[in-house]
Amino acid sequence: MVNLADYGFDDFFRSQAEEYKNLMPGRVTGQHKNSYNVITAQGATAAELSGRFLYVSEKDEYPVVGDFVMLIHGEGVSIIHQCLKRKSFLQRRQTTGERDKGSAVQGIAANVTTVFICMSLDRDFNISRLERYLSVTWSSNAVPVIVLTKRDICGDWEQRLSETESAANGADILVTSKDDRETIDRLGSHISPGTTVVFAGSSGVGKTTLINALLQREAGETKEISSYGKGRHTTTSRELFLLQGGGCLIDTPGMRELGVDFGDIEKTFSDIEGLAIQCRFRNCTHTGEPECAVLKSVETGELDRRRYENYLRLRKESRYDGLSSREIENEKTNTMLKDIGGMKNMKKFIREKDRQKGR
Repeated sequence: MVNLADYGFDDFFRSQAEEYKNLMPGRVTGQHKNSYNVITAQGATAAELSGRFLYVSEKDEYPVVGDFVMLIHGEGVSIIHQCLKRKSFLQRRQTTGERDKGSAVQGIAANVTTVFICMSLDRDFNISRLERYLSVTWSSNAVPVIVLTKRDICGDWEQRLSETESAANGADILVTSKDDRETIDRLGSHISPGTTVVFAGSSGVGKTTLINALLQREAGETKEISSYGKGRHTTTSRELFLLQGGGCLIDTPGMRELGVDFGDIEKTFSDIEGLAIQCRFRNCTHTGEPECAVLKSVETGELDRRRYENYLRLRKESRYDGLSSREIENEKTNTMLKDIGGMKNMKKFIREKDRQKGR
């Protein structure tokens, strides 16, 4: 028998599960295109969504790795009938090329306590990308911990650490190199029975090496750095592991892009939000208004221009948070109309475009 408490099944989930008398609780440990791996009190089982679940739920409501679900346990395939309410949910907006029909959002992991944001100190180092990860993590209701890897192959790692500290906004930062036992112990200090951590970051930054060390076994194949200085992708799917010392760990594939529809911009850029309070206008966009405290700080050098520009970029991306696809399109149209001066100018703009195309 399996003790689900070891997998984080506490009173929060137990009280929900009691509402489904004829179903068994379990936690999703693996996710594939149309099926799941689930751990229950009776052991591991393959599972699929019930027909009713498929019919009444949107794709972005489907279970992801880390979710607790209610199912009917079968000898061959178990059937998932319900996904329990989450404590946290890490998700991102998919790119156009990745997007599944009917869903622009991809769930990464659920019920996560801590997100280890991994970024190598070599050519992968990118503060603007780090701010994206921080924004998505803060929004998920999990706590970010920044893990800077490959210190042993970076000559100016202290300078890059300083840059990271300026963007971390209070998040803990760990710096590690290959076979660094001390950092592994510091990672372990964030993991305890009942908690769940997830490793996130680009491909080849050393996530799998760290995970192998925490699991004290080979959880996945690791590969050497390519001739271009980039790590080679090894993890191809999300998977949840139970750690020997207690707690759970989720590995995720590397992500080249991370959309921030569900990003906490205010917390990630609290320094800029603090400056915004001093602006003359309450609805200041910080792009040209008079007596704008944010622009003034950029001009004086107090606020880094890169950070300011990334703030504007991420804020614009997150504008459509929580809207349906129709509402998003309406919002985009309204924004476009506002930018060119209203409906009258929009019609004139369209007529001119049609004329140029010879319509």
